Amino acid sequence: MNTVDISTLTIPELKGLQSDVAKLIEKRNTDAISNARAQIAEIAKNAGINLKDLVAKGDKGDVKKAPIKFRDPTDANNTWSGRGRLPNWALKMKEAGTLDSARV
Repeated sequence: MNTVDISTLTIPELKGLQSDVAKLIEKRNTDAISNARAQIAEIAKNAGINLKDLVAKGDKGDVKKAPIKFRDPTDANNTWSGRGRLPNWALKMKEAGTLDSARV
């Protein structure tokens, strides 16, 4: 591999080089993706598999919503499963030390 001494380049030259490198990286990535897609299509064809069937999303089945564990006493429409970020109403109750009173 050839090495280039860039220590003597000016800032505009370095920025131009940086831009050229970024464009080349993007092109190589695009080419690699295209080649990979072509290889996958060829493998699927040789295996007698329709490419659309190969990449079809599977059935997730019945996805259940997490059960409600907390309900806002001031507005029954505000609920929280106890997972993820605390809603503002639950955060205020937690800071006040009263979150357990909202447990369902």
